[in-house]
Amino acid sequence: MLAPFFAFGQKFEVAVGGGISTNTQPTGNMYYIGNASVANYAATASCSYNSWTGWQLGLSIHELELASTSSVVFTDANYPTITYGGNDKKFVYSAYTTSACGFVNKKAVIGRSDLYIGFAIGFALAKNDPDERGPNESYKAPDDGNGLVLGMQFGYNYNFTPLFALTLDVAPRYYDLHYNVVAPHEYPSTSNLDYQIWAVPVTLGFRFRIQSADRTNPMYDYERYRRHHQRYRLKQYRSYAEPSNSTETHSSLNAK
Repeated sequence: MLAPFFAFGQKFEVAVGGGISTNTQPTGNMYYIGNASVANYAATASCSYNSWTGWQLGLSIHELELASTSSVVFTDANYPTITYGGNDKKFVYSAYTTSACGFVNKKAVIGRSDLYIGFAIGFALAKNDPDERGPNESYKAPDDGNGLVLGMQFGYNYNFTPLFALTLDVAPRYYDLHYNVVAPHEYPSTSNLDYQIWAVPVTLGFRFRIQSADRTNPMYDYERYRRHHQRYRLKQYRSYAEPSNSTETHSSLNAK
């Protein structure tokens, strides 16, 4: 009986955003480690299914740079006359870090706004061009890293209309990146590069709700959606508060 009602209450949303990202310093066998974070670019896109019960399932894509700066001077393993760091130029670990994650969120409706928090897991690719350095770049890591991504996200949506909202999203992500090249500064070691790093993209964007033409659907009207959500929560509370022997009590009274 509940399955059709649950399906009726679902809606489909897409969101896009842009902002900045910061990251920790890499661990593992990365030799060139910065000691100061910088503001890097970040972009995100996502699609999700939502229910009036407050759960959200979806897929999110993040694109960002992993980089930092170092006040420490590092010497190249093969060419001692070449140094990195000691200035404001960046150590670029990944110029284009693309991650795709499945996520689950729990949402709370507050007036015309809603808050959410959840967890994510996925896969990432790290792209770089180590042979081309910009004027603000000191060291660039090798190309073609990949690995697991774990993280969480939390944010705020303000609904201007039933179909359009402004969204603020914070999505800490843990990257475990592996490369098929020897780790820097380990020559003649054969150990491949493998490092872990946290990034925290903060993006501001827009969310678009894609609705059916059926305007009788309570999801079309945000106020009706909010009332449905509140009635659901109240029904849950009453079911938890009701004594476990209530059925037996009613039965015995009816029998008498």
